[in-house]
Amino acid sequence: MSKHLVKILSLCALVVLMAVSIVGAAVCVTEAVGCTLTVVDASKDAEFAESGVAIYIDGKKQEEST
Repeated sequence: MSKHLVKILSLCALVVLMAVSIVGAAVCVTEAVGCTLTVVDASKDAEFAESGVAIYIDGKKQEEST
């Protein structure tokens, strides 16, 4: 192989590897995570009467609104 062809093939391999790593990173970052959301109305349960609504995510009560 000539040196010129090796440089071209190396550049193409580098471009393909960069594209694959960018797509892989994007998939890892945006991967969905399943969770269970439960909202309890205070008018039906006297335990939550002080706050109006109780929010549970995966069975853990959320104390904040965020």
